[in-house]
Amino acid sequence: MRFKPCGNRVLAEKIEITETESGIQLPVGINIKQATIVEVGPDVENTTIQIGMRVMYGAHSSIMLNNKEFLIIYEKDIIGMFLND
Repeated sequence: MRFKPCGNRVLAEKIEITETESGIQLPVGINIKQATIVEVGPDVENTTIQIGMRVMYGAHSSIMLNNKEFLIIYEKDIIGMFLND
């Protein structure tokens, strides 16, 4: 089953981060809000937001699809994007 978000929302899969890039273990309960974009709604205006992109986000809603948790994030709640420059 495929899920397409409506309006200016994106569907994203949460990334669980347990350590920093330098290998430092994060304490339990530290929540770094990062996710991978899975689907983009038809009214998302920022054309740099694409499927497969890793983003940092603020507010969101959660849904279960095929026994897996996904996030619904409004475009305005995407704080930034990780780019490979």
